Amino acid sequence: MVHKINILKFRLLWATLLCSTFLQAFDSIDLSTQDIYIKKGFEKGWVNQNPKSEDGWRHIAGDPSGERSLSIRRLKLSGVETHTFLSLKNPPAESFTFLIPIDLNESQISSPEALGLYLIGIAYNWEIFFNGVSIERKIFPITNGHL
Repeated sequence: MVHKINILKFRLLWATLLCSTFLQAFDSIDLSTQDIYIKKGFEKGWVNQNPKSEDGWRHIAGDPSGERSLSIRRLKLSGVETHTFLSLKNPPAESFTFLIPIDLNESQISSPEALGLYLIGIAYNWEIFFNGVSIERKIFPITNGHL
């Protein structure tokens, strides 16, 4: 019995080492450390835009620790109704566009390994564009056609 437990521990350790080595082979960009621009609403033309504050974009500096929250409630954006504790009012669903410009270094551009984008969490209805191309979306419409 002790021998079987030791074999299982060895296999678990081996699998952990293999997985960590495999994951380290990929380069990643933690988007929570990057500067971000936020604007209420969404227009497809915005995904290729260079955001400027005079065009209504709000700039939020990147956080080197990656601990920044992008919760709409915490950002206190102008024109966005604040939610109060125990409020019985059901606010309408709203759309927001988040632009995160990223710079790739030469080794990331020419690397044969995959490049990953890391987000710690995303809202319920979202779509991700990379260089103006939709690469992933999770949108769940309700019966009246709204999100």
